[in-house]
Amino acid sequence: MYLMLKSAEFHYLIQSYFILVFIQDHVERLKSHLSGAYDDIKGLQINKKTAMALLKQSEKLGLVATEERNTLRVRLDEMRAKNAKLEKLLEISNSESKALQVIKFEFRTNLNI
Repeated sequence: MYLMLKSAEFHYLIQSYFILVFIQDHVERLKSHLSGAYDDIKGLQINKKTAMALLKQSEKLGLVATEERNTLRVRLDEMRAKNAKLEKLLEISNSESKALQVIKFEFRTNLNI
């Protein structure tokens, strides 16, 4: 009976040992997963900082682009105004040229008379 009791205790100890090894293995795996998760969190924080910096930079570039676009619009308006003036001058020049041609024609006609 004593041997049976010792055998049962030994069997219980062996089972306990394997359960402890199993638990220890799972604890090590969890540690590894937690370590990986911690590294991922650090990476995400770095990525977040980088993304925020890029966002700020893109906002600055957007403001610069808006300012440049406004400057170009002003220049375009100025060029359109100059173009309109030149078109008016061209019309005046054309009408004066026609008037000169009429005067030349009349002068030539008067000379032939």
